[in-house]
Amino acid sequence: MRNTIITTVCAALISTALVQPAFAETQKSRDVLLPLLFGAATIYILKERNDRKKERARTRTVTVDRDPVRPNPYRFDRKVLPANCFKRVLDWDRKIGFFGLRCLNKNYAHVQTLPSECRTRIHGENGKMRKGFSARCLRRNGFRMSSS
Repeated sequence: MRNTIITTVCAALISTALVQPAFAETQKSRDVLLPLLFGAATIYILKERNDRKKERARTRTVTVDRDPVRPNPYRFDRKVLPANCFKRVLDWDRKIGFFGLRCLNKNYAHVQTLPSECRTRIHGENGKMRKGFSARCLRRNGFRMSSS
């Protein structure tokens, strides 16, 4: 809008500046007609320039319809542990839930980030020593089990 007003004012000033001397002196009709034609040509050129600018501005604007924000499928939550690694083992007189170390090494890429205070060794059935991480301790530290 501002450019249109400035263009119109400039064209009007140029045309009046060229026409005034022609009317002040009474000369031949050719001398009067030449400034009028020059002023009209100037107005036309400025108008075309302004129209081209507007057309370029219209073609540059691109609207992109984007999907609503959705999670990246390649990113996963490090705080979710695989459910198939969860075991309940009878230790003396109670059942203890824990995540087996060997299973976590195979199915969870970030075992080294698990809290070291949650590491446990459990005497399981048949006298086996099982290594893993306490489920209760991991839950207190913000980890959870996957749904499947």
